Amino acid sequence: MKRNNLTKENFWNKIEGKYPLSFANFSLWVDLWKISNKTDTWISYALDQPIGSIKFHHYPYPMQFGVFCQYLEDMELMEEDFNYFSINLDEYIEETFILLEMRLKLKQQNHEKA
Repeated sequence: MKRNNLTKENFWNKIEGKYPLSFANFSLWVDLWKISNKTDTWISYALDQPIGSIKFHHYPYPMQFGVFCQYLEDMELMEEDFNYFSINLDEYIEETFILLEMRLKLKQQNHEKA
């Protein structure tokens, strides 16, 4: 995968359109993660941008990768034999959103039946 593929235009907008439930879940998690880690402050200094103006897709590629791996762990989706170096990250992220979208739809359907 080319490192610049995880941009808003090349990747995240497509994921949001295809998997709205899982994307919303991920976005909320990222917002909470940013608050709990005070990420906006230090990444704003690192990228020389105003505090609060940095979006996830502005993060450097390695940081997006690390944050996504933390999300997988928190959502209990991380595979034990996950090989960080042999994956195509954009395909892996999309596969994860497909799985999460199915789970969230099932959960929503079960909640509506109750």
